Amino acid sequence: MILLVLLGCKGKTNGYNEIERGAVSVKLFEPKKVSDPYKVRVFIDKELQVNSTQNNKMLFAPDSLFYLSYNGIKQYAEQVEFVASGVSGCFEYMVYFHQGHQSVSNFVFNDRYLTQQEYKIQLNKN
Repeated sequence: MILLVLLGCKGKTNGYNEIERGAVSVKLFEPKKVSDPYKVRVFIDKELQVNSTQNNKMLFAPDSLFYLSYNGIKQYAEQVEFVASGVSGCFEYMVYFHQGHQSVSNFVFNDRYLTQQEYKIQLNKN
């Protein structure tokens, strides 16, 4: 079990944190300032068949897919903006939270539309 967790999370490289599980990879770029958004890229492998309904939900209904977690308390995003990256198999978002997110420990992508799994990325302590 520990091996799976270690293999699934690559940690921080090149300014971002990344977690891969199966056909989904999530890259998280942490904000430089508390008021800045998180930048998230969700990459979908070609082996995962995404239908038009799932695609539309990822594009137009991402509001409750992201939250910050600290001691079991969830803080859902205030605003989520889809970014048209032009990269096939990539969903990119700017995720905004209320400014009180300095003490959080995890960023969570709750994938309700594609794999029904949670992707938890431990945030860096600055």
